[in-house]
Order: sequence, then structure tokens, then C-alpha cells
Amino acid sequence: MSDLKLTLACWDYDRTRPLIDGRVKAEGIDLNVEVLRPRQTFQRMLDNKEFEVSELSLASYTALKGRGGCPFVAVPVALSKIFRHSCIYVRTGAGIHTPQNLKGKRVGTSQRSSTGLVFMRGMLQHDYGVKPQDMHWFMGGLSSSCGGKRRGSGSLLRPTGERTPLWAGDRRAAERLARRFLFLRHGEPH
Repeated sequence: MSDLKLTLACWDYDRTRPLIDGRVKAEGIDLNVEVLRPRQTFQRMLDNKEFEVSELSLASYTALKGRGGCPFVAVPVALSKIFRHSCIYVRTGAGIHTPQNLKGKRVGTSQRSSTGLVFMRGMLQHDYGVKPQDMHWFMGGLSSSCGGKRRGSGSLLRPTGERTPLWAGDRRAAERLARRFLFLRHGEPH
């Protein structure tokens, strides 16, 4: 009997490298590994279910699971391990000295539905009493409107608080972020 053919889509993490380079092989499985950026993997899996096995956004998975329409089975393995507290940047002179000072402030981010931002919003709300609706959210990238469009997993989470898109090609977006906003960074690990 031949081995079961499976395709795994994931990023090149230190935890996945033994599968990628063949040092670790599961008996009875012919594994084809596609190394893709997390955002690409998530989108392709959520939109088209392209792979038998893949890395997937925890935020997207839990949103699907909560709605009762989840076609995936989760395996509790954290591939991307980032301490989210280190991903919050505050402009000097913004008058923000504690998390509670964020109430009423402008916040810039590229995506509202990423797992990283979900963790940060939860931390701010549950540890510091700052709810997402307490801040004014500006969504989008500096070179793309990734936060301004609703795509695949982006439409899975309910919006909270006021949101204003930052549009692609707006040369003032970087200047506005640098001068006026708190910036929550999240996304791909490299």
C-alpha cells in the first residue's frame, strides 16, 4: 500500500523546518510541504481549502468555530510565538503613559482581524479596561489598503469601534501614522 499523500502549507519556522527539510518524516505519509507566508496560507485555506493540512489564523478559526460553520479541525500547536506586548508602539509626546491613556486616542493598524490584534485588543480590554470601542481605529497599510477591504478572514470578525480606512497610494499615510497615531504592529513574523 502506498503512503498517504498530504500537502502541508506553512511558514519556515524553526518548529517546522525538520518537516520541510525531511529530517522528520511521519510513517505512512508522503508529505509535500509548501512554504508560504502566513497571510497567503490563511487566505488560500479559508477561501479555497487548498491544502490537507495548513497553518491557520487562530482568530479566523475561532470565529468560524463560534459561528458553527467551521470545516477545520484544530491541532493545538503554536507555530508563531510572539509576545504581543512588544508589538504596541506609542508616539513620543502623545501623552500615553499607561494603557488607560489610550481611551479616545487614534490607533493605526493594518488589519482588524489578525490573531495578533485580537490578542492585543483582548489584553487591553481584560487586563487594563480599555475596550476596542474606546479608541478610534485607522485601518490600512502604508503601501496597500489591506485593512480597508474586507477579504476572506477579514470578514469573519465583527467590527468594534469607529474605523477609518487608510487608502493605498496615500503618501500622507506614513506621515499621519508617525505624527498622530499609536501603532499596533502585527502580522507576519519576518
